[in-house]
Amino acid sequence: MAIEKNRNKISHFNYLNGQLGNSILELFDDARDVLSYDRKLKNAVSKSLKEILSSHGMEVTFKPLYQTNHHLKIDKLQPKKIHHLGEKSTVSSNQVSNEYCQLVRTLLTMK
Repeated sequence: MAIEKNRNKISHFNYLNGQLGNSILELFDDARDVLSYDRKLKNAVSKSLKEILSSHGMEVTFKPLYQTNHHLKIDKLQPKKIHHLGEKSTVSSNQVSNEYCQLVRTLLTMK
């Protein structure tokens, strides 16, 4: 029954009108619960979030699941580095600002 409830929350996605009461990160947790029958699929949920953030210039590190009762919690969200003049160069800069990373972190955990 809980899996069906989580599935309905995700599929109907009433997030934008403020009626859901869960953060986006909690929705990712709900998706992991729905896919709990298959470990590969369950792990793919958190991997997809990492890939989405990576495509937007950020690196995310989650706290170990055994410390968070198997819920996704962000440990670090930081900008990806751009290496100028080749990978071995010492000249690098951030793809996005630290403030942008803080904003994204706030949006992911906001209820």
